[in-house]
Amino acid sequence: MNPTRISKAFLLLLLFLVLFLVACSSQENVSKHTALFPLFFILILIDVYLWRSNRALSLKVPIGPRLILRGLFWTPMAMLLVYIASGLFFKIHEWNPAFRTYFVAIILLGYFTKLLPAVFLGMRDGRRLILRLFRKKPLLDNENKGISRSKFFEYAGLLGGGLVFSSMLTGMIRWVYDFKIYEEQIPIKGLSPEFDGFKIVQISDLHLGSWASGEPLNDAVDMILDTDPDLIVFTGDLVNYATDEALPFEDILKRLSENHTVLCTLGNHDYGEYSSWDSDAEKEKNMLDLYDFYQRIGWKLLNNENFVIEKNAEKLAIVGVENWGDKLRFPKRGNPAVALQGLEPDVPKILLSHDPSHWTSVILPEFPQFPLTLAGHTHGAQFGIETSKLKWSPVQYIYKLWAGLYEQNGQYLYVNRGIGHIGYPGRIGILPEITLLRLQSHS
Repeated sequence: MNPTRISKAFLLLLLFLVLFLVACSSQENVSKHTALFPLFFILILIDVYLWRSNRALSLKVPIGPRLILRGLFWTPMAMLLVYIASGLFFKIHEWNPAFRTYFVAIILLGYFTKLLPAVFLGMRDGRRLILRLFRKKPLLDNENKGISRSKFFEYAGLLGGGLVFSSMLTGMIRWVYDFKIYEEQIPIKGLSPEFDGFKIVQISDLHLGSWASGEPLNDAVDMILDTDPDLIVFTGDLVNYATDEALPFEDILKRLSENHTVLCTLGNHDYGEYSSWDSDAEKEKNMLDLYDFYQRIGWKLLNNENFVIEKNAEKLAIVGVENWGDKLRFPKRGNPAVALQGLEPDVPKILLSHDPSHWTSVILPEFPQFPLTLAGHTHGAQFGIETSKLKWSPVQYIYKLWAGLYEQNGQYLYVNRGIGHIGYPGRIGILPEITLLRLQSHS
């Protein structure tokens, strides 16, 4: 192929990328579902671009394998269009949870596998564009001196796509339920020696609509109980779309409260905001069902409320607020001032708040009485790198405080990496977390 020839598909992609940026500039006033349409549009463009870029190569394949390859290539797009249409005209939360989880997984697996080939082919076509615009005569790839630059980009994209596919598949099969216990010791100012060494186990982001079976959740419960906690807390996102996703796991979750106090709060997914409802009454019933579910399993839900633990006349208060996120699409219902009502000023207070941005935006500047806040929400993006020298995840470009322990001005925030999953039913580098926190008395 002549290296000066510019792929029409590449120019088409550039045009639509500009249109995408324009569309994104007006997303503040659209619903959660329609706000995703530009992303879906870009994914479809990636398909078109890759297909046009490799059409000549596909014609060299015998007709039988060619038809199979075409089917595999276009399957994620067909499934994506079905998913979009279902979100517009049907209730996604009424799908079978296991079917829905792996339906979405195939879409994600397909498009993430295509992403690196698209990037490298874009680099190839970008180089050709630069050569055409700025060189007086075309620069030909010399096949006699080894692999051409164009072929290098193509092979690199194929290799990268293969690595992504194998990593994501491994994350789904091996790491998705590879629960890890993270331990921290946290000094709490004003904590009585009676509570020195007090053990709190935190879990977050169960997203029960994504679990294909209860067996791995039973394993997680066993691990939690084996830590012999003094208190168990859950920091929100019990479900994905609707309360009925939690019903198959009722008996398993009830095990945690048989001999332990379990306190919990709501996350952004618990309000039913990510599904369509026939009426406001139906949506309200979904919330009432959630409250009833928590009562049946014996978990105490703190909706802008507090719970006081006493040991030999000494006290420790756990304060729970509803979801509050500083991003536009998330509810802002958390009210720490209301949740603090009735508490004595000198009682140490630990806050449960689903979204870590609440700590940065509200708690730090306005509520110094919380020495420790426990949050979740980010999942660590379910993808990243965590070593003794490097801690990285793409979610850090959205949430600066995204996993582990943080301290500022004597106040601590712990962000749980989530024990469940949503969207991609896997984990790569960021394992599902059970947090064991030991409190230390601190004057």
